[in-house]
Amino acid sequence: MTTMGFDEALKKVKEDEKAYRIGWGVPGKYIILHKPTKDETIRKEYIAQWSPYSEFTPWTPNALDILANDWIVGDPIRED
Repeated sequence: MTTMGFDEALKKVKEDEKAYRIGWGVPGKYIILHKPTKDETIRKEYIAQWSPYSEFTPWTPNALDILANDWIVGDPIRED
């Protein structure tokens, strides 16, 4: 398992990869680049997060996320 900084993870998200942080501590949570369909009211791409306890929602990184070096690209591991 290779970890990286947010800058590297963001590049991968822009290439349609999933990314997540070890530090989140929520099994299955990850971010993606959401590309809206013609039928959606929001027409621009945005970063969305998936949480197994909810659904896709818009996501904005906080300072801890931006400075963290525990980002992993790929499908998150669920341990619950």
